[in-house]
Amino acid sequence: MLRTLVEILENRRRLRAEYEALFDSMPALLFRHNPIGVNFDSNTDEYEPEVDTMLARMRGCHSSDDVLEVVTKSSFAGLIQAPLVTRALSRNRF
Repeated sequence: MLRTLVEILENRRRLRAEYEALFDSMPALLFRHNPIGVNFDSNTDEYEPEVDTMLARMRGCHSSDDVLEVVTKSSFAGLIQAPLVTRALSRNRF
């Protein structure tokens, strides 16, 4: 089902209210580590749609392994470099 822009923005508003700082820090973190190679220095909002999806799925996470599964199975699951994410988690960089 396609969502309208109003629905997407409302969902983003709810996620921002629920997750506060995490909502803002996740896109920056993904942009910095650039797991799918979309960092071109000026498109800092490129990961926001994926963060929406990830945060909605993180409600059920209880461990770093759960978070890793959410991140690697996000909307860019076929593109993400899972070993890079695993290394970053093991170094507490997330």
